[in-house]
Amino acid sequence: MKLQTAIIYRLTYQIKSMLIYLGFFFLFACLIPIAAIFISGTNETVKSDILFSGMIFMAVLSFIGINSDFKLFLQNGVSRKNNFLANLITNTFLAFGFALVMKMIEKICALPLIPGFQFRIFLVEDYTEKFIPSFLLLFFLLLFGSTIGLVFGVINDRFLGTKKLLILLTLLMVPVLLGLFAQIIGNALKMKILDFLKDIVGVTNKGMEAAPLVRTLIVICFINTFITYIMNRKREIKRIND
Repeated sequence: MKLQTAIIYRLTYQIKSMLIYLGFFFLFACLIPIAAIFISGTNETVKSDILFSGMIFMAVLSFIGINSDFKLFLQNGVSRKNNFLANLITNTFLAFGFALVMKMIEKICALPLIPGFQFRIFLVEDYTEKFIPSFLLLFFLLLFGSTIGLVFGVINDRFLGTKKLLILLTLLMVPVLLGLFAQIIGNALKMKILDFLKDIVGVTNKGMEAAPLVRTLIVICFINTFITYIMNRKREIKRIND
């Protein structure tokens, strides 16, 4: 099995999964609310957001993919490097296509066809309503979710038992440690950290800017990808009794 075949195999599975997800989303987040609007006759505007559920979907799909296909690809002659590349390339393609689909749905739902119902891409529209900047921001948000899934997928496969438990506990303790750190540092340092966080997410006195957040997401995606690559280099096939 070559890299191209692995990419086609992964893309086929991912596209089917995305279509299933969109079907469930339209049912529970669009059709049911619209039906409720007509039945109740309410004048309130119902808003439906797809961003956060889409990011979670990308993370879960990436998590499953980096685990489930590893043994299959390795047994069919796909190297660990090409296995990693296949997941990275297909996740990037899917994030790009998913972002396009979201923007198309947003444009269609913006038409005055169904009064009282709004389709939103939360956070993205708070930064910019221009198509290209909003599309890039949406793409990298989805890719960010995907790379998070890659990291946790490899951690889940590489570490077992006590080691995995210690890693999870360490991650759970990070917010606690950050909270304690925020309480003991001085106000001057606290303000500097707050200003730095505002800068990297694009919060300015003039409003919210998408470019800084996009740059931050690119850096985080690169770091997650690098971590995945390092941990994927010496992955072994786990036996059932391991």
